[in-house]
Amino acid sequence: MRIAILSALAESVGQAEASAGERPAFRRFAGKSVLYHQIDCAAHLGCERIICLSGASGPDMAGARGYAVRAGLRFEVAENLLRLVGAVTADDDVIVLADGLLPDCPALHAALGERPGVAAFAAEPAIGLGFERIDADRAWSGALRMRGAHVASLADLPPDCDLASSLLRIALQAGVRVVTIDQARLAEGTWQRHVQRHAAADLEKRWLNRQVQPAPFTAPGLALADRMAMRWAQDAGAARWARAPHLIAVALGAAAVIAGVMSWPLPGLGLLLVASFAFAVSKVFDRIETLGAPPRKPRSAMSAGPGIIDALLVVLLTLVLDTTPEWLRLALPLMMIAALRLGARNSAVGLRALHSDRVVLLAVLLAGASQGWAASIVVAITLMAIGGMLWASRAGQGQITAG
Repeated sequence: MRIAILSALAESVGQAEASAGERPAFRRFAGKSVLYHQIDCAAHLGCERIICLSGASGPDMAGARGYAVRAGLRFEVAENLLRLVGAVTADDDVIVLADGLLPDCPALHAALGERPGVAAFAAEPAIGLGFERIDADRAWSGALRMRGAHVASLADLPPDCDLASSLLRIALQAGVRVVTIDQARLAEGTWQRHVQRHAAADLEKRWLNRQVQPAPFTAPGLALADRMAMRWAQDAGAARWARAPHLIAVALGAAAVIAGVMSWPLPGLGLLLVASFAFAVSKVFDRIETLGAPPRKPRSAMSAGPGIIDALLVVLLTLVLDTTPEWLRLALPLMMIAALRLGARNSAVGLRALHSDRVVLLAVLLAGASQGWAASIVVAITLMAIGGMLWASRAGQGQITAG
C-alpha cells in the first residue's frame, strides 16, 4: 500500500506576519491550507492512506480528514512517533512531505512518481529559502519516497526528533537515490518550504488568475462576483466560511419561493438577485478548492443551481407580467430563458458570458418591473439574444465562404 506521511506539529518561527499560534501546515495559499495541498499531491501520487503526525485533534484536523475523504483517501492521526511507526508495514511504499511544505504537484510527480527517491534542489538559492542542506551542492526539497521498512528505524530515535529530517537521514543512509528538481519551481514560488502569508499575496493572486479565469467584464455581474470571490478565498479566515455562499444562496432562493407563494414578485426578484450573486461566488469557491485535486464528481445541487434559478425567475415573472392573452405571462419568460441559454452556446464568443449572467439579468428585470416595463424588457432581451445568435451565424458563414 502507498502511504503519505505528513506532519502538522511545527510552530511558526521568525515570521511576524503569522497569526498567533498558527502552524505552517494550516497557513493558506491560493484558497486552501498547505496541508490540503499536500493531500492533493498524495492523491495524485496514488496514495491510499495518509498518516499525519499531530499533537492533538481539532477543527483544523477534522477539516483535513474530511478533505482527504472527499479525495478518496483514508486519513489517520498519529499523536507520536511510536504510533506512526506502528501504522506502517515493511511492504508499504511511503511518500514523505515535510511539515509546512508547499510542493508543486506536477514537479513532485515527475520526481517521485515512478520509484523511490529524495527530491532535491541545487544548494543555491534553496538554502537561503529555508531548505535543508544534503551536501555541498544540494538541498532537500522537503519531499522523498522510500520503502516502509526504513520507517521502523524511527523507533530507535528520541521521541522529540524532527520527523521529516530523521526520515531524510534514514533514506540517505539506505542509499535512496537523489533526484534534482528544476530551480524554476523556486523562482516561480510554486514550491515553498514555508508559506509566508503577506509575502505570498501577489504570488497567490497571479496563481489564482492563471488557474481560475474570472468572467470577462462583458458579463459585469459574474465578473464582479468572480473577482470578489477570489479575493475572499485568499483571506486566512475564508476556510471557516467556505460554505457560507452556498448556504446564503439556498436560504435566499427559499425566501424567493416564499415571496412567490405570497404573491410578492418584486421582493422575490430582489431575493433571487442576491441568491444568484451568492451562487456565482460559491462556484468560484468550489473551483478554487478543487485546484490541484484529482477530478471529483460535481455536487448535484451545484449542477442543478442554474436550472433552479431560471425556473424561479420564470415563476416570478409570471406574477409580474400583465398580458393578454393570459398564456403569454408564461410563454414570454420561457422564450427569454430559452433564447439566453441558446445564446450562451451559440452567440458571438465575446457575448456568451453575458447570456449566462443572471445577476445583471435580474437587476435589469427588477428595475424594469418596478416601473411597470417588465413585458417590454422581457421581449427586448429575447430579441437581442436571438439577434446575437443570428449575427454570430452570419459571421460564421462569411468566414467559411471567405476561406
